[in-house]
Parts: sequence; C-alpha cells; structure tokens
Amino acid sequence: MELRLSRDEIVENYRDELTDAEIYAALARIENNSKLREELLKLSQYETGHAEFWKNIASQVGIDVSNVKPSKFSVIYSVLIRRLFGLGFLVKLRESAEVEAIRRYGEMVRRKALGPYTDRLREILLDEVSHEEVFKEEESRFEAFIDNIRDAMYGMSDGLVEVLAAVAGLAPVVADPMLITLAGLIVGTAGTLSMAVGATCQQRPRGTLGKPCYRK
Repeated sequence: MELRLSRDEIVENYRDELTDAEIYAALARIENNSKLREELLKLSQYETGHAEFWKNIASQVGIDVSNVKPSKFSVIYSVLIRRLFGLGFLVKLRESAEVEAIRRYGEMVRRKALGPYTDRLREILLDEVSHEEVFKEEESRFEAFIDNIRDAMYGMSDGLVEVLAAVAGLAPVVADPMLITLAGLIVGTAGTLSMAVGATCQQRPRGTLGKPCYRK
C-alpha cells in the first residue's frame, strides 16, 4: 500500500493518540462529577480506537510500533494541572494541541495521504472536532472565572491610583493626618461604588444597555 506519510509521521500520530487516551483515562479516574467522568471515559475509548487505526496503518507498511508508549510526562502533567487549576484550565491549555491535530489530519485528508483509508481518517477528524464540544461548559466557567479575576485586578489598580492621588494631593496642604485618612477613605469608598455600578451595568443584556441601571 502506497502512503504519502513518512515512518516518523505514522509513529508520531500513533503515540499522540495513545497519549491522549491515557490522559483522558487518568482524568476520569480523579473526576468526581459522574457526567464528566463518563464523557472522559468515552473520549479515552475514542482515542484508543484512533490509536488502533494508526497501529493498523503501521502494520500495513511494515512498521513495528509495539515498543511505542504514551508520554508519561504528558499524562502526569495533565493530571497535575487538573488537580491544581481545574478541568476548564486544562481544556484551554490543551486547546492548541487539539487544534494542531485537527489541522494535521485535515491536511492529510485533503492530500488523501492515506489512500483507501482516507474515509476512516475523515471520521477520526470529525471525532477530534467533536471533542471540543464536550467541555464547552467547563471552558465557559473557566473564562468567566478569568474575567472575574481580571475585573478584580483592574478594580484594585484603579482604587490604588485614586487613593494615592488623593492622599498625595492633600498631604502638602492639610496638616491633620486624620483628615487625610478620612479623605482617602471617602475616595476609596466612592471608587468602590463606581466600579460596582460599572460592573453591574456591564453584565446587563445588550438589549437593556440604553436603559438606566437603577431606577429612582
């Protein structure tokens, strides 16, 4: 059988699919959410099937992949990231690798690099694309978490600038430290209320942006 792939490419694809299968299986073992655990196990089974496909391709062209093992480092690293930062963060972290796999398989399908096995490779490509949909909810939660952290950092930065500017401006002309402290507290409170109102208005639906955030 004539293929338009090198030996290294076949072995690399086989190892990548084996590694992905091990990663999803390891994540399933530590997942407390039963629904997510079931999805992870399904993904592991899919990836195992993909690895078997590449093993069969290797066998067809006389390549021995019996000594090819999944990357233990990638599995341990993924589990560690999952424990420390959550599944949403891990999904975002692996996103670039998934996109690269989709791009690579898409190019193989376009070139018909696997000859008569191109249709099966197209099915694998669709599986890889569907993987992105499984964790949409976790990904959206993570993005909301990041947005909250960003808003908090911006708020603290703005608050510090306002308070320091007020204190620096009053210190040369006001002798009483208590008055300077009181002025700093007033400015800080006003800034906090301003940021809270701004954040509330930002979260309103687009159709209500023209309406006042609060009614008298």
